[in-house]
Amino acid sequence: MTAAVSGKKELHMQRIYVHPLPVRIWHWVNALGFVMLIVTGVHLRYPGQIGLMSFESAVRLHNAVGFALICNYFIWLIFYLFTDKIRVYHPELNPIRHYRNAMKQAMFYGYGIFKGEPNPHHVSIYHKFNALQSMAYQIIMILLVPIQFYTGVLLWDVSRFSGTVELLGGVRVVDTVHVLLFIFFTVFILIHPYLASLGHTPTAHFKAMITGYEEVEEEHAPGAALKRGLSDDEPRAPGDHERPDHCRAEQEPPRAALQRIAESVNECTAHAQQQSDQGDVIVRREPRSECQRVCEDHQAHDGCNGQR
Repeated sequence: MTAAVSGKKELHMQRIYVHPLPVRIWHWVNALGFVMLIVTGVHLRYPGQIGLMSFESAVRLHNAVGFALICNYFIWLIFYLFTDKIRVYHPELNPIRHYRNAMKQAMFYGYGIFKGEPNPHHVSIYHKFNALQSMAYQIIMILLVPIQFYTGVLLWDVSRFSGTVELLGGVRVVDTVHVLLFIFFTVFILIHPYLASLGHTPTAHFKAMITGYEEVEEEHAPGAALKRGLSDDEPRAPGDHERPDHCRAEQEPPRAALQRIAESVNECTAHAQQQSDQGDVIVRREPRSECQRVCEDHQAHDGCNGQR
């Protein structure tokens, strides 16, 4: 656990493992590869304007890096498809909630961050993207990146894929789509480091993509909810406070608890009636002791519920 100071407020941070090793390897290979594609792409678009390498070298390097990133993309895709980490890309199916969260995040980026307001999004293992990031990365990773790779392969050997190129409108159309996405990813590469610097410290998110561990405020860490007897996804009621140790276990639903108590009382009454035929001594002691135990359990259950 670490402590960070933001203004006059001291933040107690807890580390949670958010970025698995395959994701971190994919991320840094992808980042370096896209930078190389941008540099070599500029050489291809404006030959002779930049003297870093010859046109032939730029073509060979651009093609090699492009195919390497295609392989890297499939590693990313297979990892997410065959692990539970795919949950981080699950879309919010409630449009009202998604719109509300997206607006809160947009207000934070455009206004709140300059006023020192806290980030409305709290990172967790399966919820590492805020509403805006989730929407953007779904579009980028599922739509734009595959289109960029596909158009790049078509332009790599136009004669081999001439039928597909003509079907899509010709070389000019395919090249225009590829260049427009090139411009988009160039802007994205420039903006991404700035957005990554908006953590509780400027380097927090960069360190997390190296170590795998994100630092979150202790009150928003996954274990904090369990300490109060709540699940991580359960909404917090205003003024919710920690429960006593004996009440932190998962509680029964009220209806199920009442049904259990009623069944126990009925069994107790039936047992008492049965024992009454055998002698008053047993009726006064054993059934009464059993009923008293049921009532004590009922009171203990009500005590826990009262702590909610």
